[in-house]
Amino acid sequence: PDSLAVRNLAEEMTSYNGYTRGTAAQLLYPVNGVSDDYMYQNVTKPWKCLAMTPEVGANQFYEPNNLPMQIAQNTMPCLLMAQAAGVYLDAFSARATGGNGNMSLDPGENADLSVTVRNQAVFDTARDVSARLFSDDPYVTILSPEAVYGDFYNRQVKAQSFSVSLSQDCPIGRRLIFGMRFEATGGYASTDTFSIIAGLADLRYL
Repeated sequence: PDSLAVRNLAEEMTSYNGYTRGTAAQLLYPVNGVSDDYMYQNVTKPWKCLAMTPEVGANQFYEPNNLPMQIAQNTMPCLLMAQAAGVYLDAFSARATGGNGNMSLDPGENADLSVTVRNQAVFDTARDVSARLFSDDPYVTILSPEAVYGDFYNRQVKAQSFSVSLSQDCPIGRRLIFGMRFEATGGYASTDTFSIIAGLADLRYL
C-alpha cells in the first residue's frame, strides 16, 4: 500500500548517487522474504519499518578499497532515509514570482517568493502546518512572513507565497539565505533553510 511513496523516496535517493533503484528480483535475482520485507511488516509486529539495501560494489557486493567513495555516494541518501522516518518538512526550493516578471528577486524590487515544501515522511501526516519566513540578510525585508500550508500527507509537496523586498543596493549575485519556521498540530516544530541568488533566476523553473 505504500509502494508509490517508497518509489518516490527511492527516486530522490538515487538522484544523488546514480544508483539503479528497484526490487532485489528486478536488479539481482528472484528472492522472497528478505530482510527488507521482514522489516516492512510481518505478523509479529503491528508497525512498519521501511528498509532499503544499497549494493555499493561495482563488481561485487562489498569492495573495501572503494569505501570513501561509497560513503560519499550514500551520505545524502542515508539522510533522506532518516528524514522519511517521521514528519520532516523540507523547504527544498523557492522562486520569485510577480515583480518585473523575470522570475528573479532583483535589487530594489518587491516580489512574491513561492516556497515549495515537502513532507519527507513515508508514513506520517503533518496536520495544520503553518510557516514563518525570516532572513538575517541586511538587504532583505520580509513584507508578509506567515503562511498556512494546511495538512501535509506523506511525500506531499505544496507551495505558498511570501512577499519580500530586496534593497536597491544589494549586489547582484549575492546569495540570500532564508529560514522557515514550521509548526504543526501535536507539538511539531522545526526550522529549515534555503537560499536564492539576488538578480538571477533559477533556470530549473524556466
